[in-house]
Amino acid sequence: MQRANEQVDINIIVATGIYTYHEAPIQFHFTGSGRLFDVPEPMVKLGNLDYLREIADAGSLLGMDRFGIDVFLPFEDRVTTVAALAKAGYVDRMVLSHDESCYGDFYSESYKTALLPRWNYTHITDDVLPALREHGVDEAQITARLVHNPARYFTGGQE
Repeated sequence: MQRANEQVDINIIVATGIYTYHEAPIQFHFTGSGRLFDVPEPMVKLGNLDYLREIADAGSLLGMDRFGIDVFLPFEDRVTTVAALAKAGYVDRMVLSHDESCYGDFYSESYKTALLPRWNYTHITDDVLPALREHGVDEAQITARLVHNPARYFTGGQE
């Protein structure tokens, strides 16, 4: 993908498949901390951090997203992953996102509010950033993920 991307004037975005809508293997819906099968998070067990490092080392920008959709990966596990990657030196390879949309007809607003109360436009600033700070992520690292890295991506490396 990297070689193909170097030959065109657009940025190619690759999804790993594990987090895509309706594509996660069924065991990931029921396995993990606080779920039906209350065992350690399966993605960590599979070497998620190593996998993410490998993707970043190949030149990809990691979209650390789905914040607020805690049914797939609990909030604390998601924050811990982002903080661990920052400590490992991958700040310049990550962006943050909540994946909230201005309109969706997947389910009613009352279901969304009941099942995904933190899936909203202010979750990153209200909850994620304070949690990252508690994990030792500093302001420069936060600014890189929210400002500099997206700008670098959307401008083709020119900030």
